[in-house]
Amino acid sequence: MRRRVSGDPTTSTSYARLPPAMASRARLRITRRQEGQRSAQPSGFRVTVAPQPGQGKGTSEYKRGAAVRPAKGATPMRRSSALRVLACALLAAWTLAASVPGRAAERRPRILLSNDDGIDAPGLAAVYAELARLGEVTVAAPAENQSGVGHGITYVEPIMVREIGPLVKSDLPQGKWYRIAARPATCVRLALNNLLGERPDLVVSGINRGSNLGLTVYISGTLGAAREAAFDGIPAIAGSQVTPPEEYRAGAAFMGRLAGEVLRRGGVPRGTLLSVNIPRGEIKGVKVVPHTMSAGVNTYQRGVNPRHETYFWNSWTEPTDATLETDAGVVGQGYVAVTPLRIDVNDPAARRELEGWNLK
Repeated sequence: MRRRVSGDPTTSTSYARLPPAMASRARLRITRRQEGQRSAQPSGFRVTVAPQPGQGKGTSEYKRGAAVRPAKGATPMRRSSALRVLACALLAAWTLAASVPGRAAERRPRILLSNDDGIDAPGLAAVYAELARLGEVTVAAPAENQSGVGHGITYVEPIMVREIGPLVKSDLPQGKWYRIAARPATCVRLALNNLLGERPDLVVSGINRGSNLGLTVYISGTLGAAREAAFDGIPAIAGSQVTPPEEYRAGAAFMGRLAGEVLRRGGVPRGTLLSVNIPRGEIKGVKVVPHTMSAGVNTYQRGVNPRHETYFWNSWTEPTDATLETDAGVVGQGYVAVTPLRIDVNDPAARRELEGWNLK
């Protein structure tokens, strides 16, 4: 006679009285029966997709009581393939639209700005405001004044770099500001090699406090920074202004116009950089001239300090020219002097003469 067990056989105390083999089979049958009941219960929602216009009546709705049914003839793999094809088509359409002129914002020119008077110099701030209207400006300038260091570089000591907040505000997106404990040429080289994400379209150095006329092009740190960029074939402008007074608005406006022209034309004449000297006061016009061969006048005043040590203090007078044939002459008469300088300083005529010396 088969013994009937009531209640839940997995928890009933009477279930323990069955033989072990019978108890195991009974437990397996009850477990399968419970699983079958759960699988027969409705999943909760059925998705019905409304037909497209012209294909009949219907609305998108969710109905309780039936499992989700895929469309006739569709499989998950086919639906996945269709989605991939659609995504590729959308990407291709977006790329085509972006390549059409006027459909996407044009790339703004990238401009690197440096100087030798230090990152907080008023001349740099003035020209930054003008350049920021033309493109995205990144500043990489010396932490302290580096005037008169020429094309000197920093290489036997650590170069400390600190990113600072912009010292001049702009309504347009701009690059970062780097305060660098290095000479101007090194500031530019470090920016080109490490700090910038891409090659700039233009490098501007200045506006320097004081002119850089005549042979001071070899002494100026402002020229050194611009020349470093020109070594890489990057269009470069070095700007300097006669001071005092330190009023840079007119000079900065001209530098902005010149930078815009360089960008519009795609650069400067090959193998050159531009040295710009701005007069004091009102600007009468612009002249493109060579630099004078004068270096100005250097004098040294002798003195003795409290420790009875001798020192000399340098005093320098800018070069002058009475004509309008050189940079010194035109600046002295109220004109902006634009002087193209070559990177290649070789002298073919002198080389041919020396070849005739029969050197041994």
